[in-house]
Amino acid sequence: MKLNKKNKIIVIAGITALLLFPLYELCFLLLHTHAPVPDPGRMTQKDAVKYLASKEFAALPESDQERYMKSLRKDKTGPPVPFANDLSQEERAAVFKNTRKLMQKEMKERMKSFFAMDKAAQDKFLDNMIKEMEERRKSGTAGGPGGGPPPGGQGGPSKAMIQHMLENTDSTSRAQMTEFMKRMEQRMTQPK
Repeated sequence: MKLNKKNKIIVIAGITALLLFPLYELCFLLLHTHAPVPDPGRMTQKDAVKYLASKEFAALPESDQERYMKSLRKDKTGPPVPFANDLSQEERAAVFKNTRKLMQKEMKERMKSFFAMDKAAQDKFLDNMIKEMEERRKSGTAGGPGGGPPPGGQGGPSKAMIQHMLENTDSTSRAQMTEFMKRMEQRMTQPK
């Protein structure tokens, strides 16, 4: 098969691209390594949570981000991200921004497993969750390991953050979360 000059150039360019692409990927991996993930156990609670707001945390691969967040959690059913009382609203916004995707993924997984349970198992799950929330509230750690919301109503995500989260959550997850919260409220008001 005889190639004209134009086709030869295209073939050579294609082969060159195929050879250079793996080399580019290798260079990217070698040059774009990230700093080691700090151990939250060796940090104060405030510093460990502040790291979630950092550019370093945002630049981590998702698997490292998940591992770090899981290491922050003191109990398996506690809040996915513990907030320290003395984080500024800007830091809280950065934590929310950096962890939103992971929290939505975790919420989706929890809702999927919850709605796969039979009614009795769902009721038991809700009862355990309510009991643990009450224990945290009584111990003064309702906002997670960092404590409840700070004075002046600065705790938790802002209305804008909640609005953003709702707008960027698929309709199935929103419906499941709404039903879950409704069931939890019903369970909380039922006499024991």
